Amino acid sequence: AIAMTNPEPVESFTIESLSVDSALISWEIASGHSCLKGFNISCVSRDNKIKREVEVKHEPGKLTSSFLLDNLVPATEFTVEITAVCVYDKLETISSEETLQFITKPFPPHHLRMETQNCHSFSVTWDSQLFLG
Repeated sequence: AIAMTNPEPVESFTIESLSVDSALISWEIASGHSCLKGFNISCVSRDNKIKREVEVKHEPGKLTSSFLLDNLVPATEFTVEITAVCVYDKLETISSEETLQFITKPFPPHHLRMETQNCHSFSVTWDSQLFLG
């Protein structure tokens, strides 16, 4: 019988950039496992209404990798988990997971207006942009 060890988890798992509807995640690939085939990424909103799972293929020779999570909801908290996947013949092993949390940016206010102004204070109003998903 053939046995295979689990791959090492990814390292330096981080958010590279964040917008109202996307997050660019990146990670360093732990060396040492010749059967590394890819990465499983799971992205779930705090309220569990949004759940995404993707597989990202490993490119041999690359020491870092990244993936753009897009079409996200503004001003929403998400948890992202990543595992490394090794495959040899019909055997598959998975690393322990690394986890990140982030909040997408809200829409900026628009139609900013100065309502009142005096020597000690002023009043500003604006319209918020609602996201209708």
